[in-house]
Amino acid sequence: MIHWFNNWVFVALFFFSAGAFYGQKAIVRESQPVDAAVMFNAERTQYTYGNNFWLYGASGELVFHVKYNIGGVINTTGTTSQGNDGGDSFSKVMTTAGPRYTLPLEHKHIRIFAEGLFGGVHAFNSVFPAINGSSSSANAFAAQLGGGCDLSLSRTLSFRLLDAHYVRTNLPNAFTDRQQDVLLGAGIVWRPIDHTAK
Repeated sequence: MIHWFNNWVFVALFFFSAGAFYGQKAIVRESQPVDAAVMFNAERTQYTYGNNFWLYGASGELVFHVKYNIGGVINTTGTTSQGNDGGDSFSKVMTTAGPRYTLPLEHKHIRIFAEGLFGGVHAFNSVFPAINGSSSSANAFAAQLGGGCDLSLSRTLSFRLLDAHYVRTNLPNAFTDRQQDVLLGAGIVWRPIDHTAK
């Protein structure tokens, strides 16, 4: 119960900050109704007792542009470790959504953004504490806070130079039931132009 209360306080504080940020004036040069991105990801995580290890995978996201430099994001990320770094197998799929703010830069070929995404994670291919002993899968709250930088290659195509997030999940581990990871990524962004925009 305490973990869930802390999670919602965490979410509320973010949206309060985002609301203050939204009050600033923003400039938009073009209107793109939806962006789509595909990325390769590497996630640094840690055993309950033990060393850090890496998860590798891919992610996809959709960005819906709402107003000025504000957008809404839906992201799904899947990562896995097949006993790498001398550890056990572990896989997870995380789906999150939330607001994104893109900085109004004068440089037309660079886009820098910050975002806060909240949702859930499904972990499997491992062992998780459960009421009746243990389970091979678990579901929990998930949050991502971070941002990234895109380099425009053309009017419709960009390269995601860096996508970096702090990731917090609450998967059961018989200790704190909390994980704090670093998720890194890079990939391709498709940005169609809305020719009906004025």
